[in-house]
Amino acid sequence: MALTVTALKMGVLLLEKAFDGIQKRTPIRQPVWAAAISGGERKILVDTGLHDSQWISQNCVPCEIGPEETMEASLARIGWRLEDVEIVVNTHLHYDHVGNNPRFPGALFYTGYQEWETAFHPPASQAFLY
Repeated sequence: MALTVTALKMGVLLLEKAFDGIQKRTPIRQPVWAAAISGGERKILVDTGLHDSQWISQNCVPCEIGPEETMEASLARIGWRLEDVEIVVNTHLHYDHVGNNPRFPGALFYTGYQEWETAFHPPASQAFLY
């Protein structure tokens, strides 16, 4: 059985790249990706990306989500609808990987046990990521 994996761009985070031992910071545009897996018995989404650029910009880092980078638009390009997604695999539970999770109430969700536990008790330096 051949599977097809399609990368879905879900927006960009406007970050600063720091160089080891150098104080200067360089601005970078970091794309955020999800992946759709098809060709098997199920339609699977790996991560769900960013959900609200205004909320993310106010609470985390500056963020941009273009109209073509919404979950609906990204799925439509591959012929899927929100309700077609049967399984969501969250690689980890940071805001930029789970933002659209609530959009899939009928899907089965998977993540690692340690990540699940960490999300409830994150290190102080990473609390904002959850």
